[in-house]
Amino acid sequence: MPYAALNCRSMAIRQRERSGGFTGRTCGHRRRGVGCFVLFLLAGIARVPGQVGSLDDIEFWVGTGSNRAALVIDWDDSGAHSPLAWGYRWSGIATGESMFRAVISADVRLYARLGTPGPFGPPLFGIGYDRNGNGFGLSDGTVFTQGVAVTVPSDGVTPSDPGDSYNEGWDTGFWSYYGSHGSPYIGGSWESASQGFSDRVLADGDWDGFSFAPGFEGSAPAVPLAAVSTPDGDFDRDGLWNCADVDALVAEIVAGTHQVMFDLTGDDLVTRPDLAAWLVVGGDKNVSVTGGQPFLPGDADLDGSVDGTDFGRWNAHAFTAAPAWCSGDFDASGQVDGSDFGIWNANKFQNSSVAASPVPEPTTWAWLSGLAALGLQRTRLQRTDRFPGILGRK
Repeated sequence: MPYAALNCRSMAIRQRERSGGFTGRTCGHRRRGVGCFVLFLLAGIARVPGQVGSLDDIEFWVGTGSNRAALVIDWDDSGAHSPLAWGYRWSGIATGESMFRAVISADVRLYARLGTPGPFGPPLFGIGYDRNGNGFGLSDGTVFTQGVAVTVPSDGVTPSDPGDSYNEGWDTGFWSYYGSHGSPYIGGSWESASQGFSDRVLADGDWDGFSFAPGFEGSAPAVPLAAVSTPDGDFDRDGLWNCADVDALVAEIVAGTHQVMFDLTGDDLVTRPDLAAWLVVGGDKNVSVTGGQPFLPGDADLDGSVDGTDFGRWNAHAFTAAPAWCSGDFDASGQVDGSDFGIWNANKFQNSSVAASPVPEPTTWAWLSGLAALGLQRTRLQRTDRFPGILGRK
């Protein structure tokens, strides 16, 4: 059963057709790249490294649950950049919009301009991707919050960095929406839309695809590459590195689901070394209180000092299940207990900006050897203009 042209877009097309508007080409039906991919498989020819044909090829996964689906985005930019694919896990009921928003929330390089939600959900105007990891902006100065801007259409907007991907259209083109039961690149096929992503209920194994259609001439998404994670520690994407972020990281370490958006060390795990890495990144982003040095273990309120206020936070949650750094769970065990007090005690009355962190007690702090090993991975991880000091990957 065919799926999707984007929310409100199919309605707008019908309205324009009735009012003598454009011809109403919603989505083309060329399945660009599909045949070649299948032929490569049949001929035994190795495909491009990182190319995605099945869900198992996807590297960047968001969400948790027993069901899996894929999201493919194709900017249709004349071959300058490959389409990209992300994976989504869930249990219960999820929609195409749920997957789209979850991926944007998790991938700090992905952006979207949406309209105000109507009866059919929010219309999609534009999608952007920070290709080189040095920040993303648009020529009209759009401000994004957690990767999303709710605005009005502005055809012709371009990325501030020509190296990034961005397409927007409403009057001169649009984002066409496709769906497939099973991989459209191995045995299945993309079908163009008949409902919006807010109404599309996902099933295990589904694929959703967005492909930009300039001039309303669309084609199904080409064979994508796997999007890769580039977490920067600002997990809620509010431009701040604070308790909300480190608490979310501690909660994920305790949960043990290893979501890639929290993997700061690039080892495909979310564990205590990622917490050690966050203390370095967070300190680097809060120069006014740390002097650019890492936050110290035991600094519950992230003010650059380990003091009585931090003890007060520990004491307020002592001997409870509180998986949050700013509540005193300094070792990410899920419990605020004596081990966490030991961490505070070992660092009490120290200040990030003026004192070196004392050597922690081995029984409590073996995991913080990651700080030295990461070095904090300044030789392996790169700085970016947008996120100076971030643990990015070379």
